[in-house]
Amino acid sequence: MANLIVRNIDEAIIKALKLRASQHGVSAEAEHRKILEQVLLKPQRKSFAEVLSQIPNVGNDADFERVWDNKEQDSEALDILLASIPKGFQYPLDIQDFVDSPVIGQELL
Repeated sequence: MANLIVRNIDEAIIKALKLRASQHGVSAEAEHRKILEQVLLKPQRKSFAEVLSQIPNVGNDADFERVWDNKEQDSEALDILLASIPKGFQYPLDIQDFVDSPVIGQELL
């Protein structure tokens, strides 16, 4: 293993390193090694732009357009959907518990 000497370190950094080392129950040197390893050897996080650039270019813009753009049409579609539920249909208990539970905040809006 190689040795590393770091000179001209601000006293506040030294105190913070010693404090952190004591909190982890190790020497300042061991803590220094651990910090260097965590910072330099951990996988780099991708930027948002990098993640977006890796999304495959599939579909057309029209594939992602909203079907309805006004609440009247949405309401009508919901009415049609609700009317299609057979009479006497029983929700599973977990769904019924959710439906019957009180609204907290704005989660369901």
